Amino acid sequence: MRDQSSRHLRRALPVVLLVLGAVTAVLLFHRRAPHAESQVTSLAVLPFTIEAAEPGAGFLAAGLSADLRYRLQSVEDLQCIPHLEVLARTLGGQDWRQLAQQLGAEILISGKLRESSGKVQIAIEILDTRVGTLIRSSTLEESRDRILDLHRRLAREVIADLPVALTREQQARIDQQATRSLKAWEAFAQGTGHLDDLVNPRAPIFAAELLHRAVELDPDFFLARSHLSAALWLEFMSVGNPDRLREAELQARRALEDRP
Repeated sequence: MRDQSSRHLRRALPVVLLVLGAVTAVLLFHRRAPHAESQVTSLAVLPFTIEAAEPGAGFLAAGLSADLRYRLQSVEDLQCIPHLEVLARTLGGQDWRQLAQQLGAEILISGKLRESSGKVQIAIEILDTRVGTLIRSSTLEESRDRILDLHRRLAREVIADLPVALTREQQARIDQQATRSLKAWEAFAQGTGHLDDLVNPRAPIFAAELLHRAVELDPDFFLARSHLSAALWLEFMSVGNPDRLREAELQARRALEDRP
């Protein structure tokens, strides 16, 4: 039985790794057209924080951050530092200079979310770590039931301030909605919030349950399915259940087939 699990692990591992790190590797499969050289080559999206928030705002912050990373990964020649690496580094409480050096990030993007009275506000800061200059400091607001519209607005505002050029294909991918189901996105955001919890050993189990719910509500929700594969992989690494490894592989293959 142990030999069978080992053989399955060796077969599944290359597929599952494609979806770890918030689909960074998956997006590398997209063919990119050349454009003028960009002055910025690397960035990190830091975990969004919350202030004076209603219950559940932390999950909203995690979902918005994950969506922004996904859209930024569509930009040619712009390396998004893998999210798990960013999470691990931010636990140490380093200042921005140390963090930028450890991550190799020229740009740091941070966000602070506030939810109140049916409104969601996200304050965004973009820091050029090469010179210590704040490129952007602004706040976006949207009603809670229009949170899906906030995704595209946020990505557009951030990308507009970065010295990068987009092809039409890349712009279309950035503008594309990951899902049209608000309930599916809410389940995804909650699952992503648990997935970001590096302290609770049961977090991957909670994440997988919620991300399962997201893909049940919207089977075409590629971003949720790729995160589901990652959650199942982490659950396997935690408890050693081979069924979770097999399902992680299946979800990873489905995510590759369905990627936009």
